[in-house]
Amino acid sequence: MSFLELGNLPQGLIPAQHLGVLEGRVPIELGLCQRCALVQQMIATPSPSSEPEDFAYFGLGNTQDFQQLVEELQLGEESVVLELGNPLAELRSRLQQSTVEVRGVESLGRDYTQHHPKAHLILAHNTLAEAQEPGGFVAAIALALREEGVVFFESPYIRYLIEGREFDTLHPQHKSYFSVISIQTLLLRHGLRLFRLERHPTRPGLLRFYASKTRPAEPSVHRHLELERRLGMSSLAFYQEFASRVASAREALLALLLELRAKGKRIAAYGASARAVLMLNYVGLGREVVEYVVDPDPFKQGLYVPGVHLPVFSPEHALVNRPDYLLILAWDYAQSIIEQQSEFARLGGKFIVPLPHPEIVGPLVEEAVGVNR
Repeated sequence: MSFLELGNLPQGLIPAQHLGVLEGRVPIELGLCQRCALVQQMIATPSPSSEPEDFAYFGLGNTQDFQQLVEELQLGEESVVLELGNPLAELRSRLQQSTVEVRGVESLGRDYTQHHPKAHLILAHNTLAEAQEPGGFVAAIALALREEGVVFFESPYIRYLIEGREFDTLHPQHKSYFSVISIQTLLLRHGLRLFRLERHPTRPGLLRFYASKTRPAEPSVHRHLELERRLGMSSLAFYQEFASRVASAREALLALLLELRAKGKRIAAYGASARAVLMLNYVGLGREVVEYVVDPDPFKQGLYVPGVHLPVFSPEHALVNRPDYLLILAWDYAQSIIEQQSEFARLGGKFIVPLPHPEIVGPLVEEAVGVNR
């Protein structure tokens, strides 16, 4: 059942000649399956050939954690380790000088399991969230996994998303948003079960899920399940409340910016990521509110934000054509961005952090009302 609809929103940046012509929009609407507690995109959209850089996730294969897991499972040269959806896995494994070869596999199916040995370890990273049919995806993993094997998933965790009101992370390539209850329900249907959960060390919105056919659940699994049941995360009412908070966050941000504009203040934005495109369009921040966007990536400079048609410049533009406020669209990196833009602040510029609550950072905060301090 649907509980949150952001509308038909454009994706990515476009050149000037595509303005008003090629601004492809996709619907973003989330719903809850009340039988299995899974949150999914309600409207199927084709997956792009590549994922925007700010929605990409990097898993165990890129960290020392992989080697630690190899040692814990006592894997050796004869062990079979598969990485799903990543053809560069073997190259990365060699670069890590690991004693275990990681085989990149685009997908698993009955044909694969009939012609290849079963795996000791399967690294799924963020591929489960992108699967059109998560049940079939997990069923294929169960077939390809040895009885004593381990599967590792990494996925946006719906509780973290809700706590931070992170509606700007709802990219259409992510077909599912998992709670621990929903992923455990899915795994149990196919003879797997969670045995460990870990928060991602560098990406606060991600949770790491470890599952197997035989291993007993560790305390981390019991803690998460108990908390989710206490919060009512299997109920539609829980997610409807989230939708209400998203609408409130949108209204609060828009009200603050319109109030500043009514006082004659100039506003620009920092960050031209896919998340920024979503936020600017969902909140409705066109040129009458935000004059332009700055981003340090030279490949984005000179392009435009579709929908709201804001031009993208280098951060130096904000020093020459100086606004009173910079709206930090990459808000989860607000502290480092503010430090990088120290010259803008020295000249009297102020910053607005939009989520989870609109907040002004910098001198003369008292100019704005209705702002959390």
